[in-house]
Amino acid sequence: MMLKRLTSVCCIGLCLACTLLNAQNMSVETSPGGTEYLIFVPNSYDGSTAYPLLLYLHGASAIDFDIAESRGRGLPKAVHRNSFFQDYPMIIVAPHVNGPPGTPSNNFNNDYEWDPGMVNEVLDHVTNPVNYNIDPDRIFGSGISLGAKGIWDYALTYPDKMIGLVPISGSAPIDNICDLDGVAVWAFHGEQDRIIEIEGGNPRKGSKTVVETMNACVSPPYLDAQLTTLIAKSHDGWDEVYDLSSGYNIYQWLLALRKNDNTNYSPIVELGENKRFVLSSSEIQLNSFAIDPNGIVQSYNWGQQAGPGLTFVDGSPNLSLNFTQTGNYKFSLQVTDDEMNTASDTVEIEIVSSSAGPAVTDLLLLDGENDQVIGSIGNDQTVSLAGYDEDQLRELDIIAVTSNLNSSDASVRFTLNNNRNFNTQNNFQAKPYYSMGDNNRRQFVPNAGPDPANYFITATAYEDRNAITPGIAFSTSVTFTSNPLPVQLISFDGSINDGQVTLNWATSEEIGNSHFEVYEGVGNAKNLKKIGRVPKSNSEAAIKSYSYSTVVSHCENIYYQIKSVDFDGHVDYSDIINVQNDASTCKLNVFPHPVTQGFLNVTNMAPYTGSMLKVISLQGQTLREMLITSEGTGVRIDTRNLQTGMYFLQVGNLKPEKIFIINN
Repeated sequence: MMLKRLTSVCCIGLCLACTLLNAQNMSVETSPGGTEYLIFVPNSYDGSTAYPLLLYLHGASAIDFDIAESRGRGLPKAVHRNSFFQDYPMIIVAPHVNGPPGTPSNNFNNDYEWDPGMVNEVLDHVTNPVNYNIDPDRIFGSGISLGAKGIWDYALTYPDKMIGLVPISGSAPIDNICDLDGVAVWAFHGEQDRIIEIEGGNPRKGSKTVVETMNACVSPPYLDAQLTTLIAKSHDGWDEVYDLSSGYNIYQWLLALRKNDNTNYSPIVELGENKRFVLSSSEIQLNSFAIDPNGIVQSYNWGQQAGPGLTFVDGSPNLSLNFTQTGNYKFSLQVTDDEMNTASDTVEIEIVSSSAGPAVTDLLLLDGENDQVIGSIGNDQTVSLAGYDEDQLRELDIIAVTSNLNSSDASVRFTLNNNRNFNTQNNFQAKPYYSMGDNNRRQFVPNAGPDPANYFITATAYEDRNAITPGIAFSTSVTFTSNPLPVQLISFDGSINDGQVTLNWATSEEIGNSHFEVYEGVGNAKNLKKIGRVPKSNSEAAIKSYSYSTVVSHCENIYYQIKSVDFDGHVDYSDIINVQNDASTCKLNVFPHPVTQGFLNVTNMAPYTGSMLKVISLQGQTLREMLITSEGTGVRIDTRNLQTGMYFLQVGNLKPEKIFIINN
């Protein structure tokens, strides 16, 4: 397991605890040349042992008259918020660039380039034995955006200074890139970065081109240069790399490096945070991240240490699991590199029977350009991006639907395959939705290339941003393709009348289609079961229409999806739609209205036995909550401590059905 992040948190404002933490962990010093810099020294440092040094260069947005702008961004931000840096025997130094007086900050930022001479003056000052005892064979560099460009330039100007680089979202000139044959590189770059593109560029080249050029040198680097592509990411992702929530332990990798030491390096492997899921028939996938600094990971060996025994296929980076019963499970992965060095990690999975407590209950695809939810993302669904231009793609987003997340600090942490770098605290439109793209900050951009992009998405609810214990997670797999789907579904809707649901859909093109299958889920879009089969229409019409009817007696939301099956076995899925029974037996009776004596009565509850009844404010906060039992036909809610105003009643995960007014 990776070290837990966000374990050292300050209050907002100038409280004493924050002041002491900053003074202890990140002091401000000035070089003889007049450059201010932040410096972090772990408590274990006493000067008797030479420590490694990590030099960090900030991005353009941190350029300001106040060094505090640098403290709150990038690596200094991670150091400020996370106590795990005390566990690494490493000093961190971060020079700061001030804008010139009288110059608009943004103009200066756009034109600025880090001066390698200025950076070296700071580094020489810090490494002077009079100041700090630094190991000259273990000096590393990192930076973001403009700072990543700067760390490349510094390394090319002083190729013998550093042993390891971690540039994030940067670019570099490649004319002399082969001079860095003694420098190990692990670069990171957003797949969909348009500010500094991942490859190509003139005269500077993106990370992919730089790494490929380094590895193709006549005298290649002593360790192969590595590139981790942050899938579906734009010009961002560095916060999650630095605070380890992405799962890429750059500090462990850096601390293994030493000049003139060709010792076989052990691989690094990470399985992510522990998870909790509601028992269902859907497959759950464990995605690993593994890297070998000086070779390749040759084998993957999975094992199960706890929980009811499961059958699974061993030998690949990812493990697919089908849970059939609740329990606490524990899995391990041992990787072996081509030099027979090994590393291992474990992860715990808890399977529960219900989604009590903080939970993610569904994942939706959002058309951000039109501010519309396209629909639920069904498992193994294929989504065609044909017809989307580049700007429209950058407005797509994944939305997590949640329940029981009442804190203003509540969060949802997303993973996309083995990239654990999508975290958000932002509610979408003040609903119980959390956006992977941070409310369309363009952080989720699906690949629209010629090859289908397969994503396994997991979203986990947390009661607050510092929580270690996870809430209920929800996972699904989806494939995005730029090709039109064989069946062009132009509409799909459903209606209900007197307990009978009628589904209607229409297609404009059917290539190789055999038939359609109808799936239904009661109360949960994830547990869809096949309920019917509709043959292909023999109509010669350009638009073919279909219909299917079924009788329901449930009062919960009922979800439906259509699966198109081709003769060659290919399948495509429609969006998931939902209907709610409008029968009189499913209507709550609420009285008195308005409430004036401190109590609200709710009757006609029998269809909802076992569900939770909630009183919710207009701001979405749950104020009262109780279990509906079979021992009566109604409940009495105490409203005496609630303020005058309007409130919602909600049953289970249904939309709030009743609005009532309190006027005590």
